[in-house]
Amino acid sequence: MNLKIKSSISQKNTNSFVNTRLIPGTEINSSEGLRITALAKNRVGWANMCRLLTQGKLEKRFV
Repeated sequence: MNLKIKSSISQKNTNSFVNTRLIPGTEINSSEGLRITALAKNRVGWANMCRLLTQGKLEKRFV
């Protein structure tokens, strides 16, 4: 399975009438057309997501 990994971080809305907060996440696309959007619930979730993505990239490199 060939995965493309794309991460993005949106900027905080500068409109003073709307109070928004950052929700870190990533989108994972497989070569079969499967698209998964993963959102982190908190800092621990973001750390776990980063660790899994890094581990997946390292394992792919050595296969």
